[in-house]
Amino acid sequence: TVFFSLSRFSDYVIEGTYQDYIDRIFILANDKQHKYVLRRKGADLIFSAEESTPVPEYRYSENSYPIPCIPEGAVFAYNGIDYTYIDKTTADIDGDGVVEIPTRTALDGHTADEVGGAVTLWRGWDYATGTWQERRYTLVNEADGYLVMLDEDMRSHLDTVYDQEKKMLTLLNTDTHTPYLWLLAGEPLEKMPVKGLKALALLGTKEGREGYYAYYDPDVISAEKIGYMINRF
Repeated sequence: TVFFSLSRFSDYVIEGTYQDYIDRIFILANDKQHKYVLRRKGADLIFSAEESTPVPEYRYSENSYPIPCIPEGAVFAYNGIDYTYIDKTTADIDGDGVVEIPTRTALDGHTADEVGGAVTLWRGWDYATGTWQERRYTLVNEADGYLVMLDEDMRSHLDTVYDQEKKMLTLLNTDTHTPYLWLLAGEPLEKMPVKGLKALALLGTKEGREGYYAYYDPDVISAEKIGYMINRF
């Protein structure tokens, strides 16, 4: 017997049986109408939407498009007890123990699919008032595995440039049309992007080792603020 939950926001759980093959696991619900396929990838299981019964789609805010509760390629990781969906469409972004729902808005001149091309607003449900509350604005770089917390001034005057080859995301101020923060994933740069910048190793990395690095204008932003802003995603 196997139990398969489609969403953390629903108490509906599918009960059925499964067949374990070399490269796939097939889950068949007891009603014989629902089938779900998970491909093996190392120790993880990867959801195959094209081989499975269509899953429900949810609209997480008034102006957002409905999205599948489990998308194609969703990763289920073993936690020592069972396999859990590693859901990057939701997160406890502010660490308060409550999951927030993201809504992405493309920056002017960009598309939401570009790296650094959209700002994400995270909303949390307030049980006391029965309403959605704005929690955080972030710039999510899924390609390199980190996000940038944005304050109101940064969010409202933001433009970005991403260099895929260098894995470098540059933040610019739209009022002054000048860059002030360069974020790098990989080996540290041998030469500063612009004269007068300072360098900062991020997320536990050390100089000379592959990791995350920030290059910044100290007249515009401090190292302490950058350290708070950048988090793994």
